[in-house]
Amino acid sequence: MKVTLISPDLQSTHFKFTPKEVKSFWFAKLTLPHLAALTPEDVEVRLIDEAVEPINFDEPTDLVGITVNTYLAMRAYEISAEFRKRGVPVVLGGIHPSLYPQEAMRHADTIAIGEAENIWTPIVRDAQKGRLQPKYASQEYPSLQDLPLPRRDLLKKGAYLTTNTIQTSRGCPYHCDFCSVTDFFGHTYRCRPIPEVLREIETLNLSRPLVFVDDNIIGKPQYALELFQRMKQYKVRWGSQCSINLAKHPELMKAARESGCVAMFIGLETIDQHNLNDVHKGVNHANAYYDAIKRIHDHGISINAGMILGMDHDDESVFERTLEFLEKTRIEYATFHILTPVPGTVLHQRMEQDGRILHRDWSKYNGGYTVFRPKLMSPEALEEGYYWTYHQFYSMRSILKRVFDPGIEMFYKLALNLAYKRMIRRFPHHDLPEMAQVLQTMNGEVHAIPEVNKKGLIPYTIEVTQQTMRNVGETMDRFLRIRVHQHHRLQALFVELTGVLNGISARRLRERIAYALQRTQWDIILNFEHVQFATARGLQSFLPPYHPAVRIKCLHVPRHFREHLERFHQGIEFIDQADDLLPV
Repeated sequence: MKVTLISPDLQSTHFKFTPKEVKSFWFAKLTLPHLAALTPEDVEVRLIDEAVEPINFDEPTDLVGITVNTYLAMRAYEISAEFRKRGVPVVLGGIHPSLYPQEAMRHADTIAIGEAENIWTPIVRDAQKGRLQPKYASQEYPSLQDLPLPRRDLLKKGAYLTTNTIQTSRGCPYHCDFCSVTDFFGHTYRCRPIPEVLREIETLNLSRPLVFVDDNIIGKPQYALELFQRMKQYKVRWGSQCSINLAKHPELMKAARESGCVAMFIGLETIDQHNLNDVHKGVNHANAYYDAIKRIHDHGISINAGMILGMDHDDESVFERTLEFLEKTRIEYATFHILTPVPGTVLHQRMEQDGRILHRDWSKYNGGYTVFRPKLMSPEALEEGYYWTYHQFYSMRSILKRVFDPGIEMFYKLALNLAYKRMIRRFPHHDLPEMAQVLQTMNGEVHAIPEVNKKGLIPYTIEVTQQTMRNVGETMDRFLRIRVHQHHRLQALFVELTGVLNGISARRLRERIAYALQRTQWDIILNFEHVQFATARGLQSFLPPYHPAVRIKCLHVPRHFREHLERFHQGIEFIDQADDLLPV
C-alpha cells in the first residue's frame, strides 16, 4: 500500500513564498514527517509540501492524507477533488476539519478529528481493507512520551533553510480569544520527556539551525530551564516561540542564550492595553513592553514580534504608532497580521453574534485580509494601513535604524531583514489612509521650552542657564504632548493635551489643528484635563482662525483658563463632564 501525505499551500497570491524564499529563510513543517512516522512500517509513504514542489495527481497512490489549516481549506478541497475524481480515497485532518467536520466531510471520504496518534493507524488499516469510516475522532489527548522520530528523510532535499524542526510541547497555558491552539489541544499543556527530546536533537545535522515549533516553549518555565541547560553541550543556533513572560525569568533567558538561542517569536499583538484586555491576553502588559524587550535584548536574543492590527481600540493612527514603537525598541523582525476571527475561537463566536463577520471565504482568513467589520476604521483603510506598515518596517531606513549594531550578529539580522524586504516588495503599495495621515501629523510632542543657544555665551553663563532650565523642568513639564483619537460616533477628533501650553507649544498645536481642518470636516474636541500649566499667550494662540463649518469643543477646562478662552475665541463650546465624549 502507498500513502501520499500532502501539505497544501497558497496559490497565485503575493502571500505565497517562492521556493527560493523557502530555501533562504523558512523551515520544514513537522506535521507530515510526524504523520509518516506514525504510519505502519509495511506501508510506503510519500510526502508532498506544495510550498516547494507541485502535486502530480496522476502518480499512483492508494490513500491521500491532507492536513488542513483554515486559510488553506479551499485549496485542500480542490486537491481532494482531483484525487477523488481518480478514484483515490482522501482523508482530511488538522484544525479546520476538527472545527468544521460537516463541511470537511463533503470534500473527503473520511475526516480525522483531533490529534493523530490514536487514530492514524486505524485509518490506514481500514483503508487497506477498503472499509474506511466517514469519521475518526480522537477520544483523548495523547501522551507525548515515546513518540517516534519524524521521517525527515522523506522531505525534499535542499528545499528548506533547515529541516531541523522539533517539538517539545503541545498547547499553551494561556487562553487568548483570537487563538485556536488552546481549544484544539483541549486547554492542556503537555511536555515530552526531556531525555527523548535530547535524543532526537542528537539525530539532527546540527550545522544547520534548529527550530522548536512549540506554541510556547516556556509554558512550564522549570521544564524549559532544564531543557536549555542540558542543550548547552550541542552548541547549536536555535529559535522558537514564547510569551513575553520570558523577560521575567533572568535565569531562563541566560540559559536560553547559553544553549544557542538567537531569536524568539513573541506575540506582543498590540501596543494598546485596552485591546489586550479585550482579547484576554493577560500575560501581556503594554506599559512594561519597553523594559521587557530591553531585558531580552540584553541577553543577546533577537525578537520577531507578532503584531495584530485592527483590534477594537485601533483607529487609523495605529499603523504609525506601531511602527514608531517597533523602531524605538529596535525590534529585529516583525510579522504583521490583520485581526482575523479564526473559526473555533472566542473572537469568532463573539463577532458572529455581533454580526461583524463579512464572509466565509476561508482563503482570506490568513491574516492579510479584512474579513470582519472593524470598529474604528473601514475594512479598506485597515488593509491599506497593513500594507503600509509592512513596507515601512522593511524599508532600508527602518532596517538600518533597528539592526545597525556592529558585530557578527548584525549581519545575520541584516540578511534576514533583506530577505523579508524582497518578499514584501511584491505586496501592494499603499499610502497611509487619509485619516491616518491626519492623525500621524497631529500626534506627538512639541517643545514648550526653547533649547539653550550656547553660541557666544561664556562658560559660567551656560552653566547658570542650564541649571535654571533644570530647575524649571523640576516644577513643570518641558513639552506639550498631543494624542489624537477618532471618535466615530460623534465624527470628531478627540485631542488629549498633556503638559505645558504656552506661546511656543501653542503655535505648533495651532499648525496641527489647522492641518486637520484642511483635510477633514470632523469636529475638534480638546481635553484640557492634563494641561499642567498654560500662559495667556498660549490660550490666545493655540487655535487657528474661527471656522464656522467645524465645531470646537473644550473639555475639562479649569475656570481660570476658561476666562481667557471666552475672551479670545468665538464659537467654542465648553463641556465640564461628558463621559460620552471619551475616545470611542
